Amino acid sequence: MPVDLPQRFEDILNCTFCGAPQPRRRKLIAGPNIYICDQCIQLALTLLTSDGPITSRHVRLELARADAGDRCGFCGKRAREVSRMIAGDGAYICDECLGLCGQMLIEEAPA
Repeated sequence: MPVDLPQRFEDILNCTFCGAPQPRRRKLIAGPNIYICDQCIQLALTLLTSDGPITSRHVRLELARADAGDRCGFCGKRAREVSRMIAGDGAYICDECLGLCGQMLIEEAPA
């Protein structure tokens, strides 16, 4: 009978924005080579309605400049192709993909 071994540290997925490992977050949404956790999604959604950067204990999120060539890690759109782009620790997510991530959290919330 096979024995379940503890998962290797290298195999644990982490949020690209804050670095939190998947077991420490309620939800981790994956894109192509990028991940965002439920807490970063909530902070980023808050940032969309504010002007300045948002800093928490584990992450600093800010609005990316529209003239920068940064691309959303989920859909690949450039900052100038979307209304707003969120930047955090070298990772980027556009407002459109962020909205979809937020919707996933709402749909999967416990009743």
